[in-house]
Amino acid sequence: MHLESDVVVVGAGPAGSAAAAWAARAGREVLVIDSAEFPRDKACGDGLTPRAVLELQRLGLRDWLDAHIRHHGLRLSGFGASVEVPWPGPSFPGWGSAVPRTELDDRIRKVAEDAGAAMLLGVKAVDADRDSAGRVSAVVLADGSRVRCGSLIVADGARSAFGRMLGRQWHQETVYGVAARGYLASPRADEPWISSDLELRSPAGEVLPGYGWIFPLGNGEVNIGV
Repeated sequence: MHLESDVVVVGAGPAGSAAAAWAARAGREVLVIDSAEFPRDKACGDGLTPRAVLELQRLGLRDWLDAHIRHHGLRLSGFGASVEVPWPGPSFPGWGSAVPRTELDDRIRKVAEDAGAAMLLGVKAVDADRDSAGRVSAVVLADGSRVRCGSLIVADGARSAFGRMLGRQWHQETVYGVAARGYLASPRADEPWISSDLELRSPAGEVLPGYGWIFPLGNGEVNIGV
Protein backbone atom coordinates (compact mmCIF):
# COMPACT_ATOMS: atom_id res chain seq x y z
CA MET A 1 0.00 0.00 0.00
CA HIS A 2 1.39 3.38 -1.01
CA LEU A 3 -0.46 6.49 0.07
CA GLU A 4 0.21 10.18 -0.23
CA SER A 5 -1.14 13.20 1.63
CA ASP A 6 -0.25 16.87 1.82
CA VAL A 7 -0.21 16.72 5.65
CA VAL A 8 0.30 13.57 7.72
CA VAL A 9 -0.48 13.67 11.44
CA VAL A 10 0.90 10.88 13.63
CA GLY A 11 -1.39 10.65 16.64
CA ALA A 12 -5.17 11.16 16.86
CA GLY A 13 -5.29 12.48 20.42
CA PRO A 14 -6.52 16.01 21.19
CA ALA A 15 -3.42 17.77 19.83
CA GLY A 16 -3.16 15.73 16.66
CA SER A 17 -6.86 15.82 15.89
CA ALA A 18 -7.11 19.57 16.55
CA ALA A 19 -4.13 20.21 14.27
CA ALA A 20 -5.70 17.99 11.62
CA ALA A 21 -9.00 19.85 11.87
CA TRP A 22 -7.40 23.26 11.40
CA ALA A 23 -5.22 22.04 8.52
CA ALA A 24 -8.22 20.48 6.77
CA ARG A 25 -10.27 23.64 7.27
CA ALA A 26 -7.43 25.56 5.63
CA GLY A 27 -7.83 23.43 2.53
CA ARG A 28 -4.99 20.99 3.09
CA GLU A 29 -5.29 17.29 2.34
CA VAL A 30 -4.80 15.61 5.72
CA LEU A 31 -4.26 12.02 6.84
CA VAL A 32 -4.25 11.09 10.54
CA ILE A 33 -2.48 7.89 11.62
CA ASP A 34 -2.94 6.28 15.04
CA SER A 35 -2.09 2.81 16.34
CA ALA A 36 -5.34 2.66 18.35
CA GLU A 37 -8.91 2.17 17.26
CA PHE A 38 -11.27 4.88 18.52
CA PRO A 39 -12.89 5.43 20.91
CA ARG A 40 -10.05 4.42 23.23
CA ASP A 41 -9.25 5.14 26.86
CA LYS A 42 -6.22 6.93 28.26
CA ALA A 43 -5.09 7.34 31.87
CA CYS A 44 -5.77 10.99 32.71
CA GLY A 45 -7.48 13.22 35.25
CA ASP A 46 -9.91 14.29 32.48
CA GLY A 47 -9.78 17.93 33.61
CA LEU A 48 -10.15 20.77 31.12
CA THR A 49 -8.70 24.15 32.06
CA PRO A 50 -10.27 27.39 30.77
CA ARG A 51 -7.52 27.50 28.13
CA ALA A 52 -8.61 24.06 26.91
CA VAL A 53 -12.27 25.14 27.03
CA LEU A 54 -11.46 28.10 24.77
CA GLU A 55 -9.68 25.89 22.24
CA LEU A 56 -12.62 23.49 22.16
CA GLN A 57 -14.98 26.40 21.59
CA ARG A 58 -12.80 27.60 18.72
CA LEU A 59 -13.03 24.12 17.21
CA GLY A 60 -16.81 24.49 17.18
CA LEU A 61 -17.59 22.38 20.25
CA ARG A 62 -19.24 25.10 22.35
CA ASP A 63 -22.69 23.43 22.46
CA TRP A 64 -21.19 19.99 23.08
CA LEU A 65 -19.08 21.32 25.94
CA ASP A 66 -22.01 23.23 27.44
CA ALA A 67 -23.70 19.86 28.06
CA HIS A 68 -20.90 18.90 30.48
CA ILE A 69 -20.08 19.97 34.02
CA ARG A 70 -18.59 23.39 34.76
CA HIS A 71 -15.88 23.88 37.39
CA HIS A 72 -15.21 27.21 39.09
CA GLY A 73 -11.59 26.40 39.88
CA LEU A 74 -9.28 24.29 42.04
CA ARG A 75 -9.68 23.27 45.68
CA LEU A 76 -6.27 22.64 47.28
CA SER A 77 -6.08 20.65 50.52
CA GLY A 78 -3.34 19.43 52.81
CA PHE A 79 -1.39 20.05 55.99
CA GLY A 80 -4.50 21.06 57.89
CA ALA A 81 -5.72 23.69 55.43
CA SER A 82 -7.96 23.98 52.38
CA VAL A 83 -8.31 26.83 49.91
CA GLU A 84 -10.46 27.32 46.82
CA VAL A 85 -8.73 29.08 43.93
CA PRO A 86 -11.02 30.33 41.14
CA TRP A 87 -9.82 30.06 37.58
CA PRO A 88 -8.14 33.33 36.57
CA GLY A 89 -9.49 35.59 33.82
CA PRO A 90 -10.27 37.48 31.72
CA SER A 91 -8.33 36.11 28.74
CA PHE A 92 -10.12 32.76 28.95
CA PRO A 93 -13.60 31.57 29.96
CA GLY A 94 -14.15 31.74 33.71
CA TRP A 95 -14.77 28.02 34.01
CA GLY A 96 -13.24 24.64 33.32
CA SER A 97 -14.76 21.22 32.83
CA ALA A 98 -14.00 17.50 32.87
CA VAL A 99 -14.75 14.94 30.16
CA PRO A 100 -13.54 11.32 30.12
CA ARG A 101 -10.82 10.88 27.54
CA THR A 102 -12.74 8.06 25.90
CA GLU A 103 -15.37 10.64 24.95
CA LEU A 104 -13.21 13.75 24.54
CA ASP A 105 -10.56 12.36 22.23
CA ASP A 106 -13.04 10.71 19.90
CA ARG A 107 -15.17 13.87 19.72
CA ILE A 108 -12.19 16.01 18.67
CA ARG A 109 -11.15 13.31 16.21
CA LYS A 110 -14.62 13.47 14.64
CA VAL A 111 -14.24 17.24 14.27
CA ALA A 112 -11.13 16.60 12.18
CA GLU A 113 -12.93 13.92 10.20
CA ASP A 114 -15.91 16.20 9.57
CA ALA A 115 -13.48 18.88 8.35
CA GLY A 116 -12.22 16.46 5.71
CA ALA A 117 -9.26 14.73 7.35
CA ALA A 118 -8.86 11.06 6.47
CA MET A 119 -8.23 8.54 9.26
CA LEU A 120 -5.91 5.54 9.28
CA LEU A 121 -6.63 3.93 12.66
CA GLY A 122 -5.26 0.74 14.18
CA VAL A 123 -2.08 1.27 12.16
CA LYS A 124 1.29 2.06 13.74
CA ALA A 125 3.80 4.51 12.26
CA VAL A 126 7.26 3.06 12.94
CA ASP A 127 9.80 4.91 10.79
CA ALA A 128 10.31 7.70 8.29
CA ASP A 129 12.06 8.23 4.97
CA ARG A 130 14.09 11.40 4.49
CA ASP A 131 15.08 13.27 1.38
CA SER A 132 18.58 14.48 0.53
CA ALA A 133 18.10 17.52 2.77
CA GLY A 134 17.19 15.35 5.75
CA ARG A 135 13.52 16.33 5.61
CA VAL A 136 10.88 13.66 6.22
CA SER A 137 9.34 12.67 2.90
CA ALA A 138 7.32 9.63 3.94
CA VAL A 139 6.03 7.85 7.03
CA VAL A 140 6.70 4.11 7.19
CA LEU A 141 3.93 1.94 8.64
CA ALA A 142 4.30 -1.31 10.58
CA ASP A 143 3.40 -3.42 7.54
CA GLY A 144 6.19 -1.78 5.52
CA SER A 145 3.95 0.46 3.44
CA ARG A 146 4.67 4.16 3.10
CA VAL A 147 2.68 7.37 3.22
CA ARG A 148 4.35 10.19 1.34
CA CYS A 149 3.81 13.63 2.87
CA GLY A 150 4.53 17.27 2.25
CA SER A 151 4.29 18.16 5.95
CA LEU A 152 4.45 16.00 9.07
CA ILE A 153 2.90 16.70 12.47
CA VAL A 154 4.09 14.44 15.30
CA ALA A 155 1.50 14.26 18.08
CA ASP A 156 1.78 10.73 19.45
CA GLY A 157 1.72 11.62 23.14
CA ALA A 158 4.04 12.15 26.07
CA ARG A 159 6.22 9.12 25.34
CA SER A 160 6.22 9.90 21.61
CA ALA A 161 7.96 6.81 20.29
CA PHE A 162 7.76 8.26 16.79
CA GLY A 163 9.23 11.56 17.95
CA ARG A 164 12.14 9.80 19.65
CA MET A 165 12.75 7.80 16.50
CA LEU A 166 13.10 11.12 14.66
CA GLY A 167 15.69 12.29 17.20
CA ARG A 168 13.65 14.26 19.70
CA GLN A 169 15.48 14.51 23.02
CA TRP A 170 13.87 13.71 26.36
CA HIS A 171 15.05 14.50 29.87
CA GLN A 172 13.67 11.79 32.11
CA GLU A 173 16.52 12.31 34.56
CA THR A 174 14.96 15.63 35.58
CA VAL A 175 11.21 14.96 35.34
CA TYR A 176 9.50 11.63 35.88
CA GLY A 177 5.99 10.81 37.03
CA VAL A 178 3.72 7.81 37.48
CA ALA A 179 -0.05 8.12 37.84
CA ALA A 180 -3.02 5.84 38.40
CA ARG A 181 -6.69 6.74 38.16
CA GLY A 182 -10.13 5.21 38.29
CA TYR A 183 -13.82 6.13 38.18
CA LEU A 184 -16.13 5.92 41.19
CA ALA A 185 -19.80 6.68 41.75
CA SER A 186 -19.79 9.54 44.24
CA PRO A 187 -22.06 12.17 45.83
CA ARG A 188 -19.30 14.63 44.87
CA ALA A 189 -19.92 14.07 41.15
CA ASP A 190 -21.59 17.47 40.70
CA GLU A 191 -19.25 19.60 42.82
CA PRO A 192 -18.14 22.79 41.03
CA TRP A 193 -14.48 22.43 42.11
CA ILE A 194 -11.77 20.02 41.05
CA SER A 195 -9.83 18.93 44.13
CA SER A 196 -6.15 18.21 44.71
CA ASP A 197 -4.77 16.83 47.98
CA LEU A 198 -1.15 17.92 48.29
CA GLU A 199 -0.35 15.91 51.41
CA LEU A 200 0.70 12.38 50.50
CA ARG A 201 2.43 10.34 53.19
CA SER A 202 4.15 6.98 53.39
CA PRO A 203 3.05 4.34 55.93
CA ALA A 204 5.81 5.75 58.16
CA GLY A 205 4.29 9.23 57.94
CA GLU A 206 6.91 10.74 55.63
CA VAL A 207 5.72 13.40 53.19
CA LEU A 208 5.93 12.12 49.62
CA PRO A 209 6.19 14.03 46.33
CA GLY A 210 3.06 14.17 44.23
CA TYR A 211 -0.62 14.73 44.86
CA GLY A 212 -4.02 13.06 44.75
CA TRP A 213 -7.07 14.35 42.91
CA ILE A 214 -10.84 14.10 42.68
CA PHE A 215 -12.37 15.59 39.53
CA PRO A 216 -16.19 15.62 39.41
CA LEU A 217 -17.56 14.54 36.03
CA GLY A 218 -21.20 15.57 36.46
CA ASN A 219 -22.46 12.14 35.37
CA GLY A 220 -22.70 10.52 38.80
CA GLU A 221 -19.00 9.70 38.88
CA VAL A 222 -15.69 11.28 39.81
CA ASN A 223 -12.25 10.70 38.36
CA ILE A 224 -10.03 9.82 41.34
CA GLY A 225 -6.30 9.33 41.08
CA VAL A 226 -2.82 9.89 42.45
